[in-house]
Amino acid sequence: MNLVPFQSAPLLEPMQFPVLPPKPPNSSSFWETRNVCGRFWELQDTLNLVKGMQKEQEMLKMIRDRGGSLEGLTHGSNGTYLLSFLKYVVDEASPWEEKSAVARFTSKVHKSKRNQLWRKKKRKRIAEIMDHEWFAQIDQEADEWRAMEIAKETEDNKVKKMKEIAKLKVKEEKKKLESQLELLLVVEKLQELRSIRIQKLKKQGHFLPEEDDRFLERVQAAVEEEEREALAAAETDDAKDEIAIA
Repeated sequence: MNLVPFQSAPLLEPMQFPVLPPKPPNSSSFWETRNVCGRFWELQDTLNLVKGMQKEQEMLKMIRDRGGSLEGLTHGSNGTYLLSFLKYVVDEASPWEEKSAVARFTSKVHKSKRNQLWRKKKRKRIAEIMDHEWFAQIDQEADEWRAMEIAKETEDNKVKKMKEIAKLKVKEEKKKLESQLELLLVVEKLQELRSIRIQKLKKQGHFLPEEDDRFLERVQAAVEEEEREALAAAETDDAKDEIAIA
């Protein structure tokens, strides 16, 4: 049987405590009574401020735990809950830091409410402006479409009138031409009859005066004068129609 050699555990050194500094000399200004009191009051103010901030954080945490928000704090269901924070303001024994924290919290609530109302009014104002611009644009488009339709209708009516006037002119010209052709045919027939009559009378041995030639000349001059008057009347009617259309 093999024996395991026994080894003793190493001896632990005794714990050494830090050596405190000796009593500070009397010449040090830090340990003066006035300085120590001032430091103490500064520390007390810092602790009070920390407590106030801690209270404020606790209140915000309680609101978040309840599922509320700064926007919904004005409802009746949360009114009783808000009254619990007023005890820090009513209680004269509570430090000013806690009162200041409650005041800051109340200011944040009012500020959030004002911002919410301002955003609501701003959105409403923007919506009204957009609606007004939209209606103004629709009215403008309707006016433009109406003006275009009126101009188109006026142009169509003018074209129709011009076509009707052109048809009337064609009819009048046709009638004039027909009347002129009839007159020319009558003159030609008269000339043919005259020539036949002259030949017949010459065969019979009669002598014809020059009155017949003068009569035919007067008839031909009358026909030409009538044609000129008809052309002048047509030109006058055309000018009147153009002035009326313009």
